[in-house]
Amino acid sequence: MSVFKFADPISCGVISALYNMLFTASWDKMIRCIDLEENKIVKSFIASKEAIKCMEVTDTFIFVAGCDPTIRAYNIEDGTTKMF
Repeated sequence: MSVFKFADPISCGVISALYNMLFTASWDKMIRCIDLEENKIVKSFIASKEAIKCMEVTDTFIFVAGCDPTIRAYNIEDGTTKMF
């Protein structure tokens, strides 16, 4: 069992069977990608200008919405970003 501690509350978490990862979104504006096989954070990045309130993971994108008026889509494969 692994325990990950964060300074701010986690607003949501999504497990992706396709990537075998847990994606977490937090009030600290960060997305963290946790490899479930290795039990470690393999990537983390600032994904919003304000606290993240919700997140959806598809086979291609991580969609992030928070307290700012922008929805962001991060491409999982190449890291490019789209804003709506």
